[in-house]
Parts: sequence; structure tokens; C-alpha cells
Amino acid sequence: MKNYTEIDWSTGKTIVIDFRSDTCGPCRQVAKIIDGMDSDKADFYECSIDEDGTEEMMEKYAIRTVPTLVFIKDGAVVARNVGATTADKINEILDSIA
Repeated sequence: MKNYTEIDWSTGKTIVIDFRSDTCGPCRQVAKIIDGMDSDKADFYECSIDEDGTEEMMEKYAIRTVPTLVFIKDGAVVARNVGATTADKINEILDSIA
């Protein structure tokens, strides 16, 4: 998973940003799930709230809790998932916005 500062908006693929904390158990669980996901469906990026400079991203996407996955298509937020989740749920969301 790449850092959010490396987002390539020109791919045309769905972008999924994983907002998380390094000290959060459910966040680590979601990160492991994403690491095993098929990157043909989407490009995955992480945004750790523990890093300096992430406040702007959190405000831009109205992040209030972690883990939160934000799904972006053609520059617009089209879905989000708050809390722990499964690969099946992530794939379901990706399929619904493909």
C-alpha cells in the first residue's frame, strides 16, 4: 500500500484511502486485508493519522474515527466504510461502484 502523498489521480481506477492509526488493532487488521486485495480493482493508499501533516486529509474527507476507508471514483467520494471490515465487504463496495 502506498502513502497518500503518492496518489495518482490519472489512472481512472477507483482510489481507496485507508485512514488508520498505527496503534489501532482494527486498523492493522484492515491493512492486512488490503495488502492481500487485487490491485486490478483499485489503487490502495494509506493515511496514518499518527503522521504529521495528515490533518488536512482528515478534514477534507471528514474522518472522525479509524479505521475508515474512503472510496473515490473520478475525483468524487462514492463510498466509505467505517470500522473493521472484511475483504468480501471491500470487494462488494468496489463491485458496486465499478
